[in-house]
Amino acid sequence: RTVSVSVNATPTVAITASSGTICSGQTTTLTAATANAYNWSSGQAVNAITVAPTTNTVYTVIGTNTAGTCTASAQFSVTVNATPTVVISASSASICSGQTTTLTAATANDYSWSSGETINTITVAPTTNTVYTVIGTNTAGTCTASAQYSVTVNTTPTVAITAANATICNGQSTSLNLAGANTYTLLNTGNPITSGASVSPTTTTTYSIQGSIGTCTSTATQQLVTVNPLPTVTAVSNSTAICVNQSATLTAGGAQTYTWTSPAST
Repeated sequence: RTVSVSVNATPTVAITASSGTICSGQTTTLTAATANAYNWSSGQAVNAITVAPTTNTVYTVIGTNTAGTCTASAQFSVTVNATPTVVISASSASICSGQTTTLTAATANDYSWSSGETINTITVAPTTNTVYTVIGTNTAGTCTASAQYSVTVNTTPTVAITAANATICNGQSTSLNLAGANTYTLLNTGNPITSGASVSPTTTTTYSIQGSIGTCTSTATQQLVTVNPLPTVTAVSNSTAICVNQSATLTAGGAQTYTWTSPAST
């Protein structure tokens, strides 16, 4: 008696991957081949699957031949490298024009800034509102993440001061005209001052003004007001009493120029 035995081919299952090493948060595609039907350890029943493991993971697929009678399996290990979570801190998020702030990136191994530096801490002096981006790389050098930080730049005022009269006589006053800021401080006294304020120095004085716009303050600006002393005028006569049709000589002193008034009638 002859017995016929059918031998079905056992498939040789192979797995390929779009990437065997990924960063956390990424995906890779695993593709099984050379069988007719597939059953993955992750539950799918197709030949190609996309996975996003959070840790190193071994995937197993069982392949079945066309007859559905013979199976074989294969495994593939996906390595997951940690993606850094990059954070940026600043010594100040809001600065005045002309000032600097220090940005510090943390939690990665290497850093690359949009401004060109490749260190974790940079000092910047933007002239306008600026967004800085840093890319951080993990220790293995395979995974990157980025973070951004916005630095606001407020205008530092340029203050001008002029005196209505830069030279006055003792006892007179002059006004100080101010421009370029919202508020002003008279540094001579430390008190607030407004444009057009009157001053009456008794000696030659340099007035120093500082102006502010919000939190930004100008450098000191100065105006010299010269105070000339009042002359002490004297007048003497060669005769204090004269007859009609006679004359007397009056002599003035103590000044440079003189203006005489007409004599009063008696």
